[in-house]
Amino acid sequence: MHRSLRKFIKNLLRLQLNHDEKLAMRAALQSYIHEHPTAYVPIQQTRIQIIVSSVTILLRKPFIPALGVLIVLMASGATSYAAENSLPGTALYSVKVRINEEIVGALALTQEARAHWEIKRTERRLEETERLLAQGRLDDSSSAVIAKHFISHSARLKNEVASLQLKNNLSGAAALASNYEASLRAHDMIISLLLNEEAPEEPILPLLTLIVVEADSNADVRSEIGAAISAQEAPQVRVAAEGKKTSADNKIKEINSYYTSTQSSLDASTNSHTQMQLSAAQTFYAAGNAKLEAEEYGEAFALFQNAHRSAQEAKVMMKASGRSRGVTQKLQNRG
Repeated sequence: MHRSLRKFIKNLLRLQLNHDEKLAMRAALQSYIHEHPTAYVPIQQTRIQIIVSSVTILLRKPFIPALGVLIVLMASGATSYAAENSLPGTALYSVKVRINEEIVGALALTQEARAHWEIKRTERRLEETERLLAQGRLDDSSSAVIAKHFISHSARLKNEVASLQLKNNLSGAAALASNYEASLRAHDMIISLLLNEEAPEEPILPLLTLIVVEADSNADVRSEIGAAISAQEAPQVRVAAEGKKTSADNKIKEINSYYTSTQSSLDASTNSHTQMQLSAAQTFYAAGNAKLEAEEYGEAFALFQNAHRSAQEAKVMMKASGRSRGVTQKLQNRG
């Protein structure tokens, strides 16, 4: 990658866009996607249409939904299983995204479960990006496919978060926005580390821009929800802060335990980042405790949320490093 482009990307990742600029960026990204359509595969598309129609009909019947899923899995289980490791540009990728993942989403019983699944789907798209980058196979077509699905998942997540806000489930909405932001920040770093000097520059730029825009947008939403929580009556804010404290404490313990069990297998870059994030989580947690004792509950909630998000970001980094030998090797080379 030329030095000028590297400098451009670094500056791009530091951008703080206002609301109108983010809308304009999203429109530009959608235009890019339309200009780089996915290749059409007639035989595979026909099979997909048949299976999707079957799933849709079965899940709308009055009998138990699990029975419909079971029938579909019996008919296409091998294909569905094989599709899980597929990447954009392969025949089975549409089965993975349009059938496997849609079935999982259909079985999510609550708004929060559906929203968590959409976060997981965006993570799957970014993991695919990392695999393609590590293999030197990311091109305009695969980048556009991933971006298209990423935007769709993100839109669904935002709808669920907005719905939770309307129902006054502010803590639940804040947790979702914070977790999504942590995931985006971590994958942003992973992808930046994976950028290869010899790789084509253009395919990754729309995805990097999209990640930055979405992360900043979720940070704004998270701040707005935090302000709404702080504006509630003191007893309500205290309950929210204490609940977030428990959540942050459990998350930090979980990630510390996971780090202890995997530390020896992590590359130097991931080890360094994990230690930094866990240290930040502990610092935020201690500051949150101080604010809680001072009865400054709104600030305590925000600090405990920061602690949870820092620990979650460390988890995403560790899992990414351990998920693929190719990704791990690239991170080691950059570390």
